[in-house]
Amino acid sequence: KFLTIHNFAGIGKSTLALQYAYEFKKNSSNHISLWIQAETKDKIINSFEEVGIEVKNEKNYNSEIVKKINYALNKENKTLLVIYDNVEKLELIEYQINNLDESIKKIITVRNKDEIIGEEYLDEDYENFLVT
Repeated sequence: KFLTIHNFAGIGKSTLALQYAYEFKKNSSNHISLWIQAETKDKIINSFEEVGIEVKNEKNYNSEIVKKINYALNKENKTLLVIYDNVEKLELIEYQINNLDESIKKIITVRNKDEIIGEEYLDEDYENFLVT
C-alpha cells in the first residue's frame, strides 16, 4: 500500500509529505525516512546514492535498490518511510512500490494522478489524498 498526494505544482504536496516525515521520525528513534527525488531515473538513483545505497547496475536499478533496502531492514530493527517526490512516470518506481517489504510506508507526490496511477491501483492498493 502507498499514499498518493496530488494536485497542481506549488500547492504544498512536498511540504505536506515533509511534515509527515518529520512527525514520523519524531515518534521514535527507530523510524527512518528516505526522500527520493523521483522525476527521472537519474534523480532516483542519485537520491538513493546520497543516503548510502550505491547503485552499480543502472539498467536494473530498481531490483538492486529493493534488495539492498529489504536486506538492511531485515538486519536492523527500524521502521522505514520512503517518499517519492514529484513522480512523473510510475514505471520509474513501480517495481519498488510492488517489491519493497510491506512494512515500509510509501508516499508518492504527483501533479496529475491520472497520468501516474493506473486502474490496477485504484481503491484497493493505495490511499489518495488531494491537497487543497
